[in-house]
Amino acid sequence: MRRSPVFVFLFCFLFSIPLLGQGRMNQPGFGMAQRDRNYQSSTAQTIKGEVTRVENLAVDTAYRFLGVHIALKDTTGEERIAHLGPDWFLKEKGLELKVGDRLEVYASNVLLNGTSVWIAAEVKRGNMVWFLRDRNTGVPYWAAWGSKLAGRNQGGISF
Repeated sequence: MRRSPVFVFLFCFLFSIPLLGQGRMNQPGFGMAQRDRNYQSSTAQTIKGEVTRVENLAVDTAYRFLGVHIALKDTTGEERIAHLGPDWFLKEKGLELKVGDRLEVYASNVLLNGTSVWIAAEVKRGNMVWFLRDRNTGVPYWAAWGSKLAGRNQGGISF
C-alpha cells in the first residue's frame, strides 16, 4: 500500500509537536526571569512581618503581565522588598495580599541592580501556605508546566 508524501509528512509532524520543547522545559532557567535565576537557596530564610505596601509592577512587556512585589516590615522594623510572582498566578492560586497582612515569607536574599531584594519561594498567612517557587532551585511553579514540579503547583494549602 503506497502512502502519499503529504500524509507521511503530516503524520510525522503531528506526532512530533509534543516533543519539540521537552528538553528545554526541564532545564533550569526555562521560562524564568533574570531575578528568578539569581535565587540562591544558601541565602534563603524565613522573614516574618507585616505588609506595608503591595505593588503590581510591569516586569515583562513581552508577556504583558504584572509582577507582585510587597514591602514587609520585619520584627526588627526593617522594611524588606519581596518579589512574589506574576499577578495572574497569584490570583489563580487565591493569594491576594493587602496592607496589614501578617506573613511569613521563605525567600532568598539577592542583590538585584545593586539593591537587596527577597525572591519568595513560599508565603504563609495564618494556616495557609502558597508555594511560588521550588525552595531549593528557585524554579517558579508558573514556569514548571510540563515538568515534575508542576504537581506541587497547588496554590494555598492549609495545615
